[in-house]
Parts: sequence; structure tokens; C-alpha cells
Amino acid sequence: MKRLIKLFYASYFLIGLATVIIGATLPELLNYYNRDYSEGGLLISIQFGGFLIGVITTPLWITKLGRRNALLVAFTMLFLSQTINGLLPPWQWIVGAAPFSGFGFGMIEAIIGALILDSIKEKKAIVMSRVEVFFGIGAMLMPLIVSVFIVIQYWHLAFFVLAFFSLMMIFVWMSTNNLEEFISDSKESAPKREQVIDQAVLDNPAFKRNKQVFIYSLFTVLFAVYVGLEMSIANFLPAILIELSGSSTAIASLSVTFFWIAMSIGRIFAGVIAEKVNYFTYLVWSNIAILLTLIAFSFISGTIFLFIVIMIIGLFMSGTFAIAITYANARIIGKTEKITSTMIASGGIGGALLPLLTGWSMDIFSTGITIWIFTGLQLILLILIVFTRKSNTELRTNSEQIV
Repeated sequence: MKRLIKLFYASYFLIGLATVIIGATLPELLNYYNRDYSEGGLLISIQFGGFLIGVITTPLWITKLGRRNALLVAFTMLFLSQTINGLLPPWQWIVGAAPFSGFGFGMIEAIIGALILDSIKEKKAIVMSRVEVFFGIGAMLMPLIVSVFIVIQYWHLAFFVLAFFSLMMIFVWMSTNNLEEFISDSKESAPKREQVIDQAVLDNPAFKRNKQVFIYSLFTVLFAVYVGLEMSIANFLPAILIELSGSSTAIASLSVTFFWIAMSIGRIFAGVIAEKVNYFTYLVWSNIAILLTLIAFSFISGTIFLFIVIMIIGLFMSGTFAIAITYANARIIGKTEKITSTMIASGGIGGALLPLLTGWSMDIFSTGITIWIFTGLQLILLILIVFTRKSNTELRTNSEQIV
């Protein structure tokens, strides 16, 4: 079991590398191919379209191949797409490889995320936060790697670094033969979640099905907005910094590293804090802090101050995804795997669409307008979080952590 948990950490580390590589290389990539920010936003959206397909089709792949073989398919997709990118083929090939990359890390995230939530008995928020720490470390290191390669004028070699890690994970997972046995053992030893939820429903006669449908919809939109916002910020930070401070591409790429450093630090403590104060309270106050920081972002100038604000945003955003997905599984009746896949898929939709809006606003309007768009999206996110509590105040379970 310990070896498998280490593999989960390594897999999320790889997802972190893969998620931000386009954003970290975007200024150089667009310059090399003589493309504008709108086309950069389209590239990111296409990648997250592949992410969405990967997440949605995960149950089908698992049914046909099993979890381990499905993971091998995903890592292979990631390896091939990044190898193509590293060769700097015609732009059409870069665009064509993007959905396969997204498909790969989307399926990896869906399989492993659901497995963790389904097999861990207690303190799920802490475990998910720790896994997200490794995601953050990967997302933090990739822009640093890109910056080093930019300095030596071989920025495209960063794609081969990701391809190498993907290949290594293929070999590691090929040597793992006891994944299905581990899942079976975990399900047998863990309390059945559906039974616990059913008892909660029986204890609350006023609970209605339409409330569950409504809260399910709220969480679906919530994840779309959050992931879209996070990906827009992470992928366009270098471009935003260049516009605001005139920084070089190497320095601007480091903004993503600082963002993910803050995300990784925050995730170390997010789960512990959320378990103590409860999930809802954590989500509300952290997202209020994000909103206020984004407002301040519009009035800040100077590279050093911008880096500080970027780290503050990352620090407060750090726990939102892991805590929200744990909170959603506590609030919604149904199987963990289905709920988790749906929420990740809705995040994929946001990750595909909102970068299009960001790229368009960067081209048409000023960078300041783009930051205010981020602020507006964050306000919507905060409202959605509040309504997840308001819509379901009649539901009570034996666990205080749910509310």
C-alpha cells in the first residue's frame, strides 16, 4: 500500500509538470510560431478539451482495460504528445498533439483521485491535500526548468523532460501488478459510503431529491469556474508579468514557479486547517482572501511586488480544489468515483473555455481588464461556494466535517 501511495504522489507530480508546461513556454512558443495570445488561449483550450474527454471516458477505459492498463494508455499519450512538441513540428502538429496531452493527464487525475477518495477511510481532505502538494511541486518545477532552457536558448527541450518522466512512469506502473487487489481490499475494509449516506437521508425526512440535483449542479459549475480560473492565471502569468512590468521571458516564466511554490506550501496545511474549521468555512474565507488579493493585483506595479501578490494568490488558492472535491463527496449522494469524475470533468470544461476568454481579453483589451475578469470570476466562485451551504441546510450527518 505504501508503494502505491508513493506512485500516486509521483503521478500527481507528473500531472503538475504537464498542466503548466504550455503556459510556461507560451511566450516563446507564440514567438517561435509567430502566433498571438488568442491562438495561445485556443491551444490551452484544446488541451483541456482532451482533458475533458480523458476524464469522461475513464470509466470506459477502466471497464475495458482495468485501472493499471488505463493508466499505461494515459502515460503513453502524454509521452507521445510531449515528444512531438519537443521536435518543434509545424504549428498544426502542436495543436494536434494538445488534446492527447490533456487526455493523458486527465485520465491519470480521474483514476487516481477517485481511487484515493474511495479507499481512504478517514481525513480524506488531509490525504488529498498531500497528493495536491506533489501536483504543486511539479507545477512549480516545470517553469523553473523552462526558464533554465530559455536562458541557454533551448526552451523546447522542456517538452523532452516531461516526455522522459512520462516514459519512466510507464515502466514503473508496468511493474505494479497488485493494484486491483489493493482496491478490493480497501473497499472491503472501509465502511461503505453509500450506506452511511443512506442513513443520513433516513434521519432527515425533509431531505428532497431536487436539493441534491441543485447542489450537484452548483458543484459542477463551481469546479468549472475554479479550474478555468486557476489554469488561466497559471498559464498566462508570464504574459501578464511581461505586459505589466516589462520583464524578460525568463524572469516572467519564474512567476509560475513562485505561484506553485505558494500553492505547494499552502497545500501542506490546507487539509489540516479544513479538518479543524470544517470544509465550508475554509473554502469561504480562503476565497474571500483570493478575491481581495486579485483586487489589489490591479493596483500593483513593480516586478518584486507583483511576485509577492502572485505568491499570496497561490497560497490562498492552494486548498480550494482538494477541499472542494472532498466537500462535494460529503454533500452529494452517489458513488465517489462518479462524483469525482464529474467534478474533474466540469473542471476540464472550465479549463478549456476560460483560457479562450483570457487569451481574447489579452489581445483585445489591456492586461488590467484581464485581471478584472479574473476578479469577476473569483466573485462568482465565492457566491457558488456560499450557495452550496445555503441550498442544503436541512441535510445533517453524523460527521461535523461535512458542514
